[in-house]
Amino acid sequence: MSNVISRRILLLRLSSFGDIVLTEPVTSALKCAFPDKSIWFLTKEEYSDLVKMFTNVDHVIPFSKDRSLKELVREAGGSDFDLVIDLQNSFRSRMITQVFKAQTTIRYTRQWLRRLILVHLPWLWRGRLMHTVDLYSRAIARLGLETYSLPTIVPPTSVVESVSSEYNQGRWIGLCPGGSSPHKQWGQERFAVLADLLKSEGWDIVIIGSPVDRSEIAATVQKVGDKRVRQAIEEDMTRLAALLSLCEAVVTNDSGLMHLTAAVGTPVLAIFGPTSPLLGFSPVAPWSIVVYRDLKCSPCSYHGNRPCKYRHRECLDSIEPQVIASLVSQMVKPND
Repeated sequence: MSNVISRRILLLRLSSFGDIVLTEPVTSALKCAFPDKSIWFLTKEEYSDLVKMFTNVDHVIPFSKDRSLKELVREAGGSDFDLVIDLQNSFRSRMITQVFKAQTTIRYTRQWLRRLILVHLPWLWRGRLMHTVDLYSRAIARLGLETYSLPTIVPPTSVVESVSSEYNQGRWIGLCPGGSSPHKQWGQERFAVLADLLKSEGWDIVIIGSPVDRSEIAATVQKVGDKRVRQAIEEDMTRLAALLSLCEAVVTNDSGLMHLTAAVGTPVLAIFGPTSPLLGFSPVAPWSIVVYRDLKCSPCSYHGNRPCKYRHRECLDSIEPQVIASLVSQMVKPND
């Protein structure tokens, strides 16, 4: 391999939040195999702070639609890379990788046909797709490498200490009611009932999200009976990761925060509805729990961005807050 990789390696994954988190084991495997090589990562600008928390990434190149390919090359300090690994494998990512002069370019393989059948023609095949982490690992297996670790993100110690000083009272359970689509959100009322149930068991509750979740968080907090519940809307990705790392457990929808929570080492309980763990995006950490109603109509879409065609949302509405509260209690023990 020394004659193939001599100086710099570029990884490319533009989006989305959770998919980027799941690329971290690839960066660890590359740095372990080639500790003297510089690892570069190209991603959308809004996710650059996320990738900066990857221990084994040396440089992050932020991408935005208003930046030309020449600017990307300039940001990368030139177009010469010994290896480019495209973990997006889209038309846009292929266009970008063409401007970099790599000795070797590797792309991960999408499971588009099986995905299509599982979502739209389940009577033909109802199996389990390979997990995304394993698909990324398969891509670098062509180099004779393997990924051995779970996705791991370490927020800066100074940020953890700063956030900890703001939440120095009690033991926290985090609730994340937001997500990329309202169709795969468990719902404000259910999260509010869950907050009250966990409060009654002695837990301190914080409702967590980014600015895009602001309305969902505000509505959830308003519905909670106990007004001592806190909310945390964090624009800074490092503060968001730090807060999740300080929680005893976190309850999320199928979302990027689900993967970030698992990656910072906090037990996560993820509620799936129109999407499915069968699609290969469930949290892989052994301290995770996935709650999913395996209905005949599930999964009804790949990204959960379509309304229920039967207009009932049974996959989510039939999951009771009492069940989730009981599972959280099994994950962690409240104060005596």
